[in-house]
Amino acid sequence: MALIGVILLAGGLPTTQEPAEAVEDAVSVTRTATTSTMNYRGGVTATLSLTQATTQYGSAGVQFLATTPHSAYGATSAMFAPGLDPATTPTVGLEAYAGMCGTLNFTGFCPGNGTLTVTFNRAVTDPILDISGLGGYAQCAEVRNTSETYCNIISGNGLTVGTNADGDKTAAGWIDIQLDITTPGVTFSPIAGAQNFSMTATSLTTAVKSSSSRCDTILPDAAELGGRTMTSTSLAGCGSVALKGTFQAVTFSIGTHIQRAPVADGWASGYNTADLGTRLADLFRLSIRLHEDMGDAPSSYDAAQAAVHVQGPLHLGAGITSDADATAKPTLSPKSSATASLDTDDAIGDGVRAPSAIRGMPYSLTIPLTGTTLPGTVAGWIDVNRNGIFDATERVQAVFIAGATSVNLTWTVPGAAVVGDTYLRLRTAFTASEVVDPRGIAQSGEAEDYILTVAAATPGIEVVKLVNGNDANTAPGVLVDAGSTLSFEFRVTNTGNVPLTAVQLTDNVIAAAGIVPVGIWDGTLDPGEVAVFTATRAAPTTGSTLHTNTATASGQPASGGARITDTDPANATTREILVSILIEKIGEDTNGDWVRMDGSGFRLLTDVAGAPGVAVVPGLVAGAEIGTFTAAGVRPGTYWLEETKAPEGFALLAEPVKVVVSSTGVLSIAAGQSSPQVTVAANTISVRDVPAFVLPAAGGPGSLGFTLAGSVLIGLALMGALLLEARRVRRGRLAEKRVAAQGG
Repeated sequence: MALIGVILLAGGLPTTQEPAEAVEDAVSVTRTATTSTMNYRGGVTATLSLTQATTQYGSAGVQFLATTPHSAYGATSAMFAPGLDPATTPTVGLEAYAGMCGTLNFTGFCPGNGTLTVTFNRAVTDPILDISGLGGYAQCAEVRNTSETYCNIISGNGLTVGTNADGDKTAAGWIDIQLDITTPGVTFSPIAGAQNFSMTATSLTTAVKSSSSRCDTILPDAAELGGRTMTSTSLAGCGSVALKGTFQAVTFSIGTHIQRAPVADGWASGYNTADLGTRLADLFRLSIRLHEDMGDAPSSYDAAQAAVHVQGPLHLGAGITSDADATAKPTLSPKSSATASLDTDDAIGDGVRAPSAIRGMPYSLTIPLTGTTLPGTVAGWIDVNRNGIFDATERVQAVFIAGATSVNLTWTVPGAAVVGDTYLRLRTAFTASEVVDPRGIAQSGEAEDYILTVAAATPGIEVVKLVNGNDANTAPGVLVDAGSTLSFEFRVTNTGNVPLTAVQLTDNVIAAAGIVPVGIWDGTLDPGEVAVFTATRAAPTTGSTLHTNTATASGQPASGGARITDTDPANATTREILVSILIEKIGEDTNGDWVRMDGSGFRLLTDVAGAPGVAVVPGLVAGAEIGTFTAAGVRPGTYWLEETKAPEGFALLAEPVKVVVSSTGVLSIAAGQSSPQVTVAANTISVRDVPAFVLPAAGGPGSLGFTLAGSVLIGLALMGALLLEARRVRRGRLAEKRVAAQGG
């Protein structure tokens, strides 16, 4: 009989995978030769199906057999991912036979024994295969010439050798099953602790092919060999391996590695699979464990049976972690704690605390979902009475369709809810009945627990009013130009923990129509929300004038009670406007240019009831240039310009000229005034003299010389005219004489 033995990892595999976190092993296994079913808590099942090829000798190439637990092959818990009990975990035996390829003397890899398909009733994520006894040997396989037995298989994979050979042929060798994944998207991943495994992403077999069939003992031993030569060089493959991926079914192709033992001491070089009692075969034990997710709230919330979810595609948030790493079939979460922070949750906030809930107010959460390949349900509980359990009255739920990315859950927190920290639990599953209760086992989904603070309602509102970008609450506030435009910004903030409705903003100076919201405004503010408004108003037109206006914001708390209000003033003071005025006396020089003239004098007078008043103090000061006068520090108002002295030979202004300095410092001639001799440009007043004769240049010797020179010029002009007339008369007379002579 060829002895079967299969075990997983041999000593040289990389241990890049953290210890497996699958904790849910089967509670029972049923089987036939081609079908086996593993049954788990909560109704999860794994159905193992074989398709059997036929050997050259007409027998099935692979079948299921009833087996003992992993420990019967000498496997220990240290060889497997944490949480496996080798003595109690149910297994099924998978046996594959030689005879698919070649002759009795075939050595090498022989594919095609059949296929193994594992189908779960729900999609799962990264299940764990536990294997013991991978690889094995046969000390004796025979071709019988007669009915006499040359060698007999005995218990413990041993044999006794008969004395009557009578031409029987015998052989010895090793056989090792190889599993090849044919399902796209599923791969093998090694787990620390396994022995004698050779693995790629899609292939698993033994590393050393001449292996024992046991995890703890090298067989055959000397007693079995009876002096003949056949030495195994490795323990069987034993350990755990992860099937990475999220899937509902995975298929493996089954083949065998065959190696002949050395021929010595009468051992023949072949084997015969026709004798079913002595055929060469490899049998390994197989169990499958599933990852689970649990909550991390205090243990009082998990009485009798914690919330447990078999991991598959459906998640709360974007990811999921396994819990109860080293506990098989857990009833309490090993991560239970008052901090609810030992699990990696990501559906809400920082994964530890949910937003606070307010007594007497609705409480809503948007729960993101991943992997909604089917319709399902999300349920949530808040322990609002803080009694250490989740009551049925504290539950809400929302259903989702396939492909959904989130759901909304809304509770109404009772007005009598106990203030303080409590706990929130979320559960999701494809089957609604599995999340009716906050505890129990679900075939899919995830559980997440959070700390949540229940607080009393504390409404609050704040308005901040800015003028020209400054929060000028006290006088004098921000300095502005008189008559300039003041820009106001109002920021209304809900500083409480309940929404505000019917929010209003008013100003004691600016009309409501002049206050404009920035963006869409619906009159409501959620906690922490800010609404911004703007307005403008002209500053006072006089300098050194304080402007104050006050904003008032109010709102109605959604939790009830009286409206709440807040006020904020804004202050602005106009700058004092002081103008410097330049007065210039100008006249036309001999070149026809207007130039400043010396010898003038002016006074700047106040206005008294529309008439000239007293001189402005300090008054006008002669400038550094000829014909200029300046008045510094002139405030806005009405003034009179009076000429007190004219250059020699020139007349004074007929009367004072009325000028105005506006509130913004602009200088002009008063309305109704008309004087061609007086003009204003910017802050300069120009006073012109327009005599009937040509004026000297500024600073010249006066008019007498020019008067005499003018008289001489006039006399010369008259003499020239008389000479021209005399010449004309003479030319006329000569012309008459020539005409008379020609006529004679």
